[in-house]
Amino acid sequence: MTTHRPSRDQVLDAFFEFDKRFYAGQITDEETRKNPHGFVVFDGRGYPIRETAKFIATDPTALAEHLMRSGFRVIPDRNWTEAEISLVCMLLHEAGWERTLRAAEEPVRTMSELLRSRSPLQRLFSNHRSPDSVHRKLEDLRTARKEYATKRTKGGDLTRTVARRYESDPNAVVDAAHRTLLDEVPSPVRRVLLAS
Repeated sequence: MTTHRPSRDQVLDAFFEFDKRFYAGQITDEETRKNPHGFVVFDGRGYPIRETAKFIATDPTALAEHLMRSGFRVIPDRNWTEAEISLVCMLLHEAGWERTLRAAEEPVRTMSELLRSRSPLQRLFSNHRSPDSVHRKLEDLRTARKEYATKRTKGGDLTRTVARRYESDPNAVVDAAHRTLLDEVPSPVRRVLLAS
């Protein structure tokens, strides 16, 4: 496999080829999940770098570096972002930290819709930021607080950081979530989330 620097047209052709095969069912969730090289974002959609590199016949690591230098947005993985965790934290703030919010509840389903709508990876993964994953992140946040006495979940360092930040300054975390809503969310979805 070569490490040449592909032209923008070659990269766009690779995106086209990926879309063609993905929508024809020739590329599965499982194949895109096994992607240690991250994702490149183009036109609001995520493309696995490993698969893109195959269409160009180049090394995925070199392609990721080239795409970043060329101004493409590269997402290293599917991990939760601080903005996403802050939005989920806002739900706990509104509902109360002692209450478990279930995946079937309206605020959780609405948050899932919001997170999926703003993620370029949602088309690649049917379970990306699903109501179940939002519920899990809610539980990760609840159990990450210092005052939580029983068994903790494995929420990750960033989740623990947001939970600690909330404990020291709840208004800062909630204000950050509100700013995210005001900046990025269509007003009908925003109204449902702010009303919950």
